[in-house]
Amino acid sequence: MWATILNHPVFMTFEATGYEEYSYPYALGWTLDDGRYKSVLIKPEDTWLEWNPSDSERDRQDLFDLGESALDVIKELDLDSDSGIIYVEDVDAANLWLSQLFNAYSREIPFEIEPLFQLFPTLSREDFDEERRFLIESNNFSQVSAEDQVIILQSMWANFGGK
Repeated sequence: MWATILNHPVFMTFEATGYEEYSYPYALGWTLDDGRYKSVLIKPEDTWLEWNPSDSERDRQDLFDLGESALDVIKELDLDSDSGIIYVEDVDAANLWLSQLFNAYSREIPFEIEPLFQLFPTLSREDFDEERRFLIESNNFSQVSAEDQVIILQSMWANFGGK
């Protein structure tokens, strides 16, 4: 039986083509207010041309074959962003990638984006990174998978969040 975690912060993680102005997200992972999580591959829009296969564990064709349209992802995020705040590791990068996603359909980002480190007041950045490394290695997680990274953040929240 699964216990429901109320008031769980909403974390979001990304896989993206880079940090340049024309970069875009091609995978997202995010938690819901109740602690469950979702992850999705995003089918590139016609104007999203940037792709360097050496920068990704994914094949671009997989995004077209298995990905959801940007519009469907936007609709899903709209439904899931009840809390109004999304916590991310890199606020600037998140703004860049989410702007690219939402701008594809002339939409505004419907939530605030805040740094996740404020939720872990007892952990230094060094301790945070060490704990994340431990979880990656002990669970055979990928360092870049949006889904794996959101699972790691859930675990860290359960062990250290808000304490």
